Amino acid sequence: MLLRAARSGRLPSDLDATVGGVRLPSGRAIVPDPSFGDTDDPTPVMWMTTERVADVGALWRSISGGFAEHGLWPLVLGSLDGEGQSPWRDGELDPAGSSDPAEFDADEVLEAWWKQSVPSEEEDDDAFANLSPFGRRFPGLAAASASSPEMGVLDAGITGRSGYLGLVAVTRPADVLAVLGWQGPINHFHDMGMLCAVLRSWEERFGAYLIEVGFDTITLAVTRAVVTEQHATAIAAEHFASCSDCIHQGSGSIEEHAAGLVGASTWSFWWD
Repeated sequence: MLLRAARSGRLPSDLDATVGGVRLPSGRAIVPDPSFGDTDDPTPVMWMTTERVADVGALWRSISGGFAEHGLWPLVLGSLDGEGQSPWRDGELDPAGSSDPAEFDADEVLEAWWKQSVPSEEEDDDAFANLSPFGRRFPGLAAASASSPEMGVLDAGITGRSGYLGLVAVTRPADVLAVLGWQGPINHFHDMGMLCAVLRSWEERFGAYLIEVGFDTITLAVTRAVVTEQHATAIAAEHFASCSDCIHQGSGSIEEHAAGLVGASTWSFWWD
């Protein structure tokens, strides 16, 4: 079971604040600021609530259940300082800078990013210690999870979160960041189409769906659990390629990162 909509939906307006029969709080359309990108297209890329939602998880669940029909994927939105609305309110987005995710192969994207993240040839073997059991070459895509989807993980993953609610018109959750032109990993890469190609692959292989986006963070709910350390280690290599900060400024090594993936219901990423 994959979460899909037949077509992208229509963002709410001030005069039509319902989605799939769910009444929305007050909100506004988000239009990218041309100073942050290469376009002056006034088309909104997202709708978001004007205030933080007290029980945003409950609202998220109500809307996500009708995604196949209305084509609007809900997100919990974080911010730079945890209180304001940056980057959303200021339109710090560049959708014109994102390619179509369908143009990319996830394996090729991850291999290229791996090459950029591994130590240089001039460094000694100790520099590769945190990549063990891998080395200079990307090991390839991990196998798909053998476990069946547990869609209740989506509800569990969203419970207890706080923030604004955003709605993005897509046919699959993995494409959200490209539609937004999110710039969270801008110090590492700019084209969100490449990241979304990886997210598409994670949806298909692991049932991992985007549920929360912050200034430079994302969280996915994983509906097909990773049950073995060997499988988790292969997946950890993909996480390192996508977001080396998860290792260098987080767990400290691929093996430690893998240990935290076994049985995990969410994956979180942060780009410095």
